[in-house]
Parts: sequence; C-alpha cells; structure tokens
Amino acid sequence: MRRTPNHGRWRRNQFVIVGPPSDPAGVRAAADAADAFSRIAESSTPFVSRGDLSGTHEREDALWEAAGARPPPARLIVSGRGMALALRHADQVRGYTLSDEATFRQFEPELELHQLFEGDARLVNTYAVLHPRADAAANRLASWLVGGDGRERIRGFSIGGKPMFTVPNSPY
Repeated sequence: MRRTPNHGRWRRNQFVIVGPPSDPAGVRAAADAADAFSRIAESSTPFVSRGDLSGTHEREDALWEAAGARPPPARLIVSGRGMALALRHADQVRGYTLSDEATFRQFEPELELHQLFEGDARLVNTYAVLHPRADAAANRLASWLVGGDGRERIRGFSIGGKPMFTVPNSPY
C-alpha cells in the first residue's frame, strides 16, 4: 500500500547520550546504548530525565528497560521540562542525560556537557507527518514538508557544519 504525504515517516535524526567530560560512568567505552545506560545506572553520577512523557522520555524508558537497571531515585533527577532545560539541569549537576542531537548541538556552546555516545540503532529518532483530517491547511503543510522546498530546507539544516537530519530520497 502506498503511503500518502499525510502518513509518511521520512525524517530522522538521532539521540545522543551526553554527560560530564570526565565521563565517570565510562559511557564512551560502552558497547551499545543499553550498555551505556547500564553503566550510568551502576555509577554514582546523576541522570537527568525529561520525565515529561515526551518521545525522548519514552526512548529513555526503553533504554533503561534494555539496560535492565535504573539509577536509584536519589540519582534519577526528573526534570519534567523540555530538552533545553533538561540539558542545563544535567550540566548543573554534572550528570548524564539523553538528548536529541540537534538540541544538544544548539546549546552545546553554553554547556560543559560532552556528547559521549551515539550511533546505536536504538538512538535513531524518526519524525513523521501524520494528520487524521483531510484539512486543506494540514495537507498544504504536509506537502511542503514532504516535497520541494520544505524537504530541502530540512535536508540542509546543520549546526556547526554537521547535518542534523537524514532525509530519505523518497518521502513515502
């Protein structure tokens, strides 16, 4: 069945695990994202959770599940805020957090946090255009995002010269 522009999964970036430059949990040496989260759980370093039921928070929960461990409540700090505030909070407590790469890159110059782990398939962050109504304005937005100018603008978005999104050749 052919996907229509209003039901297409077609943009992605990645989540990254960020933390203090000294990396006390050894996240840089992790074999995969679950191992990185396991190392954080076993360390004495805080982890700042979005805790806001966002997609990032859902992915974080899946990674704790895959790791088979979570930090104790005293070290699992629930921010309950957006990504920018969670990053700042992690920076203040010299802890770890999970971030989408684009937001981390945007705030990186203001933070002491470093990107410590990336590249695991569990860290792929797919965006989709989904709208349940055949509303004219929604259709125009979906068409702009999926094809032509919107698609090229998203493909060309970069921070520090690094493209932030992978845009497949076909939007469907």
